[in-house]
Amino acid sequence: MKKAFAVSVFVGLFASGCASFEGWNQVETKNITLYTNTDSQYKETLRQLENTYASLSVSFFKGKDIGKVEVLFMDDTDFIEYFGNFRKGAALASVPGDGTIGKNGLLVLRPHSQPTNPSVGADGVSASTFAAGTGSLNNAAGTSAKEMLTHLFIQRAMPKVPLWFHEGFSAYVSTSEVRGGNGQTFGCFGFPLTGEVMMPVASLWDTTFEQYGKPEYRGWFQATAMTLVDFVMHADNNKHRSAMGQMVNDLAAGMPSSSVVAAAFDGANEKAIDELLQVHRQNVSQIVVSAAPVRGQCPFGVVIPKELAPDESPPKITARSAADIEGLFRVLSSFPAKDEYPPYYPPEVVAKVKVRAKS
Repeated sequence: MKKAFAVSVFVGLFASGCASFEGWNQVETKNITLYTNTDSQYKETLRQLENTYASLSVSFFKGKDIGKVEVLFMDDTDFIEYFGNFRKGAALASVPGDGTIGKNGLLVLRPHSQPTNPSVGADGVSASTFAAGTGSLNNAAGTSAKEMLTHLFIQRAMPKVPLWFHEGFSAYVSTSEVRGGNGQTFGCFGFPLTGEVMMPVASLWDTTFEQYGKPEYRGWFQATAMTLVDFVMHADNNKHRSAMGQMVNDLAAGMPSSSVVAAAFDGANEKAIDELLQVHRQNVSQIVVSAAPVRGQCPFGVVIPKELAPDESPPKITARSAADIEGLFRVLSSFPAKDEYPPYYPPEVVAKVKVRAKS
């Protein structure tokens, strides 16, 4: 967004009162505190958040104390005004300022009654159209909720991992589902997911928040990172899956991505990894197009014990003051990259936010 246009939107937004600060409620479940001014639009998103929280807690983040997650659920019009038309949602490592909401991170989600624009690569090809062999992706709001929640899980449990892993693993989790059978509840991951274009893996390692917003990175960046994660988890009949734990531990320790990924690929160089990923993407694309149940009903499943099962009890709903909500929106209006693509705002980006003074 050009500076002059950004300023005009900024002024117009607060002059016209596009976002109303009255009538907001706090909706609490076991793991989620959600703020909304809608009566029911948030309910499916809240269910997906609880499901994904349970699945991640007993699988990839087992033993990690993630804590409660705060969520701002705003309508599509307001979301686009604050976060642009490319984002499906936003995950903020924290909310600066002197308010009380989002100090340990905040998800910003939307109902998706209005579609976002697809991100477009340098060759004009849509780079963010995904399909999967599961019904979960028909629910854009739920899919976005799963993806954004994963960003906060990663941030709290593994703050040193690079942006490419944030994007790749969050996209991988976005197709997850909770399923039941034989008196048990399962978190299921790994339903086939594919992007249309990719980029060399060497371009992933040091990509910054600012670079991700450029057209030549957008969906390409996430599609490549997601394919890498999916390869390690599922390629060649899951034979590489045992490398995932070491890869994540090494990334979490701050080791260079190039050497960590090479080790996960048995020492292959980056050109060879690119070739492996291209073949894997083609294989996954064939699965998606054919809708063949190659990976089964639960490609990678974990049992969710009853004590950690998703909270299905009626949430506690209380009013939230207009002052609290106004303060939060004032901070959000100060965030950068309004009409760009990065959905995750890391700590180093949040630290540079200069919160607009109360008028």
